[in-house]
Amino acid sequence: MLSDMLKVQLDVMGAQAEVAVAMVGGHMLSRISPCTDRNLPVITLPGLMASDASFRPLNRFLNQQGFNARPWSLGRNRGLQGDDWKRKLGVIERHLLDQIKEMSDESSAPVSLIGHSMGGIYARELALRMEDEIDRVITLASPTLHPYRNGRHNRLVMTISDLMPSWMRSSAAFRHISSHKAQPIVPGKTYASCLPMWA
Repeated sequence: MLSDMLKVQLDVMGAQAEVAVAMVGGHMLSRISPCTDRNLPVITLPGLMASDASFRPLNRFLNQQGFNARPWSLGRNRGLQGDDWKRKLGVIERHLLDQIKEMSDESSAPVSLIGHSMGGIYARELALRMEDEIDRVITLASPTLHPYRNGRHNRLVMTISDLMPSWMRSSAAFRHISSHKAQPIVPGKTYASCLPMWA
């Protein structure tokens, strides 16, 4: 009984410490992070099976820093499923193209895209199609084969695809995504990719 009470009390103290660290860390982060008064547009694209809510804290933070950050507004990212994945990608692309053009025209500046996982793949594909409207692409843990190396990261991506069930590997959408190579850097554009530490 006493040990249970002690565990509960330690849990409460730990939660209070987490809140305090988040408050102090958030204040420090906002002081050292870039700020802008130009209302630069940013669109965030969630990862597979995630919704706009997953980027809500980031969008809030970016808006506090002077950016105009908005979610992709397509709800939950259900991925490219089945044989009609090209049609699904076309629907996503048309919606985001309209949103990108609207935001770009509003601010008279190109749009930055931030995508997590599958959202990062969408962001890269959109940047290739809309070079003039896209300022930069930032991907967070998005799968890709590095075009200039044959290192551990490429081997890991290929090994994971080999371990997947054959019915998943045979889908056209999976073959397209797993063979996606990062595009060469275009002069004047900024690309950032947050890869795992072992990449």
